[in-house]
Amino acid sequence: MVLEGYMNIPASIIAICLGLTALVPFAVLSACLWLVAPQYQAAFAGVLLAYGASILGFLGGIHWGAGLSSDNAPVHVWQYVYGVCPALLAWAAVLAPTPKGLLLVAAGLVAALIVDRRVWAHTAWFVRLRTRLTALAVICLYAAYAAIAK
Repeated sequence: MVLEGYMNIPASIIAICLGLTALVPFAVLSACLWLVAPQYQAAFAGVLLAYGASILGFLGGIHWGAGLSSDNAPVHVWQYVYGVCPALLAWAAVLAPTPKGLLLVAAGLVAALIVDRRVWAHTAWFVRLRTRLTALAVICLYAAYAAIAK
């Protein structure tokens, strides 16, 4: 099988690579808002907002996955309750006017980071990764907001 050689790659390396890859749309789309003609800004901002919202929803899914992965462990209801909160916030952001939606997604990413730093404190590499990815994504979202709110 082609993937057999990749089975020994640590989960942290895979997560770091995929996390950094997930930053590309944030960076490219926010840069585009500064570079494209004004008549195209709304389209790029809408795509960035949708992408950021999908990432925010994904962060809640991590908590559902953690709850589901422990078949025999006691279920922590808060994992499931909290797990839907980022998706609901992302939905509200998509329904909001785009500039406010970008800020709402940025705030949601920071809030999710605060929760994740507490929940996953025992996994130092993940906390470092989430902190860096969140910081860069929030910078991109704020730069996008600044581009369209000028």
